[in-house]
Amino acid sequence: MGDTFQLPTNWLEICRPVTAASATISAKTKNNNQLPKDWLKLARLLLAQQEIARLKRENAALAELSTTDALTGVPNRRGMGEKIRKTVAALVRHNTAFPHEQKCMAIAIADIDHFKKVNDKHGHQAGDEVLKQVGSTLQDQVRANEIVGRYGGEEFIIFLEVPLQDADWRCLKATDRLREAVLNNALIINQDQLIPAIHLSVGSTLLTPSKILALHYAILDLRNDVEKINNLLQIDRKDTASKTNSVAAQMLAETIQKADEALYGAKESGRGMSVLTTGDNHYFCEIDRQGPPGAILLFGPLEHFPTASRTPPTRGTPALPPAPPAPGG
Repeated sequence: MGDTFQLPTNWLEICRPVTAASATISAKTKNNNQLPKDWLKLARLLLAQQEIARLKRENAALAELSTTDALTGVPNRRGMGEKIRKTVAALVRHNTAFPHEQKCMAIAIADIDHFKKVNDKHGHQAGDEVLKQVGSTLQDQVRANEIVGRYGGEEFIIFLEVPLQDADWRCLKATDRLREAVLNNALIINQDQLIPAIHLSVGSTLLTPSKILALHYAILDLRNDVEKINNLLQIDRKDTASKTNSVAAQMLAETIQKADEALYGAKESGRGMSVLTTGDNHYFCEIDRQGPPGAILLFGPLEHFPTASRTPPTRGTPALPPAPPAPGG
């Protein structure tokens, strides 16, 4: 007996991808005419290619699931590795091509204030909605070459590009703008519960152009090892000395630990604010809600922050250093 094989009803269309219903036919037709062997080979080849394409689509979908936070839709820790590699490489290219317009990389940790109270008062479904809105708002506020990801629990991690000139002030202004964007979005749950404001505390630090270059070379040493690149943010922030970590992962962990210190400073100073750590110094920034969009109300060392009133210092208190002028506004 001739071989049997699965072919489309209109088997002459086998030369194109088949989506119509198929029918099993024999290698010998009812008229006892032998089908050309080349057609059977072509059919097997094309159907095998279809199966390979289907498996590739399924694998891509699984990869997407493994690198995306299912609740918020932003990348998870595993999903940020490749994005960090591309962003760092792009910054190195920019800083090399434009040495007088170099950029730093700001790394920020944003934590939702009193998140447990939201869960306790409104329920865990409401907490999930808060996480979704924060992730969506942060994602909408950053540029295409910047990164927002869920770091864990109620924490989000953000990678921003900041001009080298006045980088400290610009970093604080950028992170506080993100905080304000989240704050300005009230959340209605089930059409009857209102969460009027979502407060964030944000801690950040900076990678200078030289440190970005060092990180770039450390990532290149991974030699495009997908698993190691995906694990760039997988290690514990407090486990930076582990010998199993790549140099690039250690560098990122140490940098994120500094952002953590700034976040701790924001929490200790009353929450709902942005703090930057540079070396041993901590700086804060607060947007002027009464002024034009993006106007700075306060900028200066964290120890000068008026934690009690959350208003500008009155006469007789130490003057805060003025925010440097921003070129072009």
